[in-house]
Amino acid sequence: MNQLVDIIIPAYNEGTVLYDNIVKISEVLAADGVEHRFILVNDGSSDATWAEILRLSERFPTLCGVCFSRNFGKEAAICAGLMEVTAGACIVMDCDLQHPPQMIKAMVEKWQEGHPLIECVKSSRGKEGFFSKMFAKLFYAVFKGLASFDFDNSSDFKLMDKTVVDSWKELGDSNVFFRGMMEWMGYTKVQIPFEVQERSGGESKFSFFRLMKLAFSAITSFSVKPLFLTVIISLLFMLGAIGLTVQTLVNKFSGHAVSGFTTTIILILLVGSLTLLCMSVIGVYIARIYEEVKGRPRFVVMKKVGQKEQGAQQ
Repeated sequence: MNQLVDIIIPAYNEGTVLYDNIVKISEVLAADGVEHRFILVNDGSSDATWAEILRLSERFPTLCGVCFSRNFGKEAAICAGLMEVTAGACIVMDCDLQHPPQMIKAMVEKWQEGHPLIECVKSSRGKEGFFSKMFAKLFYAVFKGLASFDFDNSSDFKLMDKTVVDSWKELGDSNVFFRGMMEWMGYTKVQIPFEVQERSGGESKFSFFRLMKLAFSAITSFSVKPLFLTVIISLLFMLGAIGLTVQTLVNKFSGHAVSGFTTTIILILLVGSLTLLCMSVIGVYIARIYEEVKGRPRFVVMKKVGQKEQGAQQ
């Protein structure tokens, strides 16, 4: 395997484990004969992550390090890594060793057979908590229904040919959902199952709030069906309102009208709640339009190592 592969690894507050994990990954790849270069992205960490990247650059002279001015999120960090790709292919993986580096050899072999996109899918989700598993399954089911993309057990652990990376660079979305963009481009992919490993140390940086934010961003970026659902709900309630109006008039003119205080209160609360829900859905899409129209960069690079160090925006 003499073809160079770029290894993109985002890192956020992983200073205690980053150095050892990168060395372990490099040792595995060297033993498997995979020529590689690391692209490490510091996502605005508040610990020693950037200092560890600088230390790693002394051990690995070809390493490319990117440091954000603040925390922009994992999706933006992946984008920054993809912008630095120069090899014939790149692999995106986590720095906590939950994505086993032993899988990379098989991914590279599939790429050398002519496959442009190789995705590692989870045969098991490891020691992930019950609620996290349920939330993931719910999100995948909703996303499949709304956007027609099946992400069940998918992961960011992917190999992309340079042609796929070049196609991705042409996408100008401000709100980025990496897996969704890969699916949207439509490249034929090969899937390889893997078991999620235990974290080498530290804790997951994805809080429930971050996961919810990512889920809303993913759905609204790849589907407008929620907007059409608000139209359907409105039409159904309009039909119901017409029916209740006819019934009320019939009772009124037939002399059988009765007081309906409870029914009125229930209807007001129900209709009011659904109105707010529909307005909220519309508001989320307006917010997405607002963010796209502003045209702000996905991230701001404060400094780099391995290339000419300078501020940059993408």
